[in-house]
Amino acid sequence: MNINHRQVYLMVKQALRKGDDETITKDVERHRKEGFGWRYDGLSDWSTDAIFAKLQALGVDTDEQRFREQAQAAKRPTVLQRTCCEGAPDTGTFWDDFPFLAVEELWRRLMPDLLCPELIADRLEEAVRASSERPSRSPEDGQRDVETALLLMDYLERVPPKERAARLQEVDECGVYDHSSWLLCFVLNHGKRYPDEVTRVADVMSSFDDAANYQGDLAFALAMAGRREQALDRVRANLKRFPEDFWIRIKAGDVYAELGDNEAALAFYIHAMGMAAESYDWDGASERIIDLLEKMGRSDDWRELERKHPRSGRHVDVPFRHALPPPTKVITDRPEFFPLAQKVGRNDPCPCGSGRKYKKCCLERA
Repeated sequence: MNINHRQVYLMVKQALRKGDDETITKDVERHRKEGFGWRYDGLSDWSTDAIFAKLQALGVDTDEQRFREQAQAAKRPTVLQRTCCEGAPDTGTFWDDFPFLAVEELWRRLMPDLLCPELIADRLEEAVRASSERPSRSPEDGQRDVETALLLMDYLERVPPKERAARLQEVDECGVYDHSSWLLCFVLNHGKRYPDEVTRVADVMSSFDDAANYQGDLAFALAMAGRREQALDRVRANLKRFPEDFWIRIKAGDVYAELGDNEAALAFYIHAMGMAAESYDWDGASERIIDLLEKMGRSDDWRELERKHPRSGRHVDVPFRHALPPPTKVITDRPEFFPLAQKVGRNDPCPCGSGRKYKKCCLERA
C-alpha cells in the first residue's frame, strides 16, 4: 500500500520513541542542531504568530482570518496542505516540509470543532500508543479513550451507515496504528465502567463493520457492568440475528457465566462445541467447558462430552491447546503495536507466533 507524507512523519516519530534505529536517531540530532528539529518535535512550542510569519516568508499566502476561511473551504488539512505547497516556491530545503506541519498545528488550534480524519486520527494514535506502552492504565487513560472513541462516533454518525466504512478508512490512512483492532478491544476494555458509551460505540460500528463481534462483546460488557436485563436482551437479539455464528454462542455462554448462571453457560458452550468446524473454535469451547466444570465440581463430565463432540476429524490448523505457549508467554511476545501496513484481521494468524488465529489469541488479551 502507499505510505503518505503524514505516515512517514508519524513513523519517524515512532522510531524515535523506540530508540532502536541508530541511523535515524543520529540524523535527527544533526537536523535539530541545524534548526530543523520541528520536523520531528512538532510546532507546539511555536506561537501562532510565528507560524504564520514563517508561512508567509515561505511564500504561503495566509493569515489567521484567511486560514479559517481556507480551512472551511478545504474541509480537511490534507487538501489545504496541498494548496499551500502548490502555491509556495520550492526552496530545496527541509523548510518545504514546514507547511505540512504548520497546517495541522494551526488546524488543531484554530479549527478544533471542524472534525476531519487527520484530527481524529491524531487522537486515536495517542490512545492506541498509550494502550501499548502502558499495560496498567489509569482511570484518566480510560476517560481519554472514551472521549476519543465518542469523537470518532460523532464523525461517523454524520453520514449514512453505507458511507461509514469509507470514512473510517480515511481516518486509518492518516495514521500508522491499527485503529480497528483498538476499537474491537475498546468494548470489552471499557464496558464495565462506561456501559452507555460502549453501547453507542458498538452499535455505530455494528452498522457497517463486524456486527457479530461487536454485539457479542457488547452483551458481555453489559453483563460485566451489572446490567443483567440489557445483557440478556442483547444475547437474545444476537442469537436471533446470527443463529449459525459459533462465537455468538460462546459469548452468550460468557454472559451467563458472568451473571452466575453456570448451567445456562455450560449449555451454550456445549452447543457451540458441537458447532465447531475448526480446531481453534473447538479449543475455545473446550477450554471454557473444562474450566466451568471444574468450578461446578463436575470435572468427570468432560470425558463424556469429549466423546460426543471429539476434536479429531475437524480441520486442524493449529497445535493442540496443551502444546500452545502459556498465556504469559503470549502476552510477553505480543508486539507493542500493529503498524498500518501490517494490520491483523481477526482470522489472520496471531503476530505473537502462537499459531492461533488472532481472534483466539492476543485480541482477547489486548
